Amino acid sequence: MKPLLGLSIFPQLSFLNTCLSLFEQEKVEVLEWSFDHCHYENRPEWFNLLLKDYSEAGRLLAHGVHYSAFTAQMNELHDEWLALWEQEQQQLKYVHVSEHIGYKSQLKQNSGFPLPLDYHLVDVNDFEQQVMALQSASKIPLGFEILALSLSYQQVIEQAKFVTELCQKFNTFIVLDLHNLYCQAFNFNLEIDALIALYPIEYIREIHISGGSFSYSDVADKQIRRDTHDGAIPKALFKVLQDWLPRFKHCQYIIFEQLPESLKTIQAQQQFISDYDKLMRIRDQFSVEALEQPNKLLHAENRSFPTQDELFNDRETLFEEQYLLANALMQVKTPQDLQVMTFKYFNHQDWSLAMIETAIKLSQRWNVKSE
Repeated sequence: MKPLLGLSIFPQLSFLNTCLSLFEQEKVEVLEWSFDHCHYENRPEWFNLLLKDYSEAGRLLAHGVHYSAFTAQMNELHDEWLALWEQEQQQLKYVHVSEHIGYKSQLKQNSGFPLPLDYHLVDVNDFEQQVMALQSASKIPLGFEILALSLSYQQVIEQAKFVTELCQKFNTFIVLDLHNLYCQAFNFNLEIDALIALYPIEYIREIHISGGSFSYSDVADKQIRRDTHDGAIPKALFKVLQDWLPRFKHCQYIIFEQLPESLKTIQAQQQFISDYDKLMRIRDQFSVEALEQPNKLLHAENRSFPTQDELFNDRETLFEEQYLLANALMQVKTPQDLQVMTFKYFNHQDWSLAMIETAIKLSQRWNVKSE
């Protein structure tokens, strides 16, 4: 059985026009939709019909951006998100749902970006309530996508350990984003094969692959690789996929991601189609084992949520520090300004100045400023 190859889909007609030939040739075998960007009733009718076709065929995946399972305390934004997800499932049937590791940089709906944790200073049990609430609302397999943004070498390494423990405790799966690992490898001068090897392949159910871009770090006088989804897939990643796909015995889906706004020129559109066809040629070389229900759901209604006394860490303090850090990234003028702050759950004095600078830029790009 070969993993299904498909697209991260968008409701812009320009995006549909770019990939129309792929649909006409029946090359788009599965769709992934980031449903929390746009409510069902606000989507174009043609887009909902497209999603419905794939839903009825059992070929539609859900991807969330704004749930923030690793914000240290449940709050009203979690409740609002879960209500939206319940409504979404009434309209469409999804095969599985995935979210991101990390926590949102802002406590606002539809704003912010995922920030990494210092994983060695927290425990997966700290986030049991948030993960179980999402599992309970989903009734389908739940996975988490690894982050591209890491502020230190230790975060790069410890993310793999944290994700492994998450899978083992909650029976979740991994969305292995190859370009995210490509960013980490470039930014910390590491081998991408060594990074992939840190993750338990038996939990890898889905692969993301995309392109990105570079930004310049003034503080480090070097280029930083960013997961911006706005460029061609790096040639090196095609080889990585070819080398590793036969080993991902339970991988069921490969999703190609690129933003519509990056596909305005004929050259970019042709490159997009070319990259997709390369992915299909690589995929067609291999088959993987059939998946034997690796994600038997742990229903939250059959388990009690942990009490504060049972938690590994002080969630209130962790929560306060998460948003003290997030707000600081909006306000500091230099990475050094952040390093003089005091935290219990962030080893920020050992972070890369270049990556702190990158996080500051991301905050300026994705956070909504208060009036």
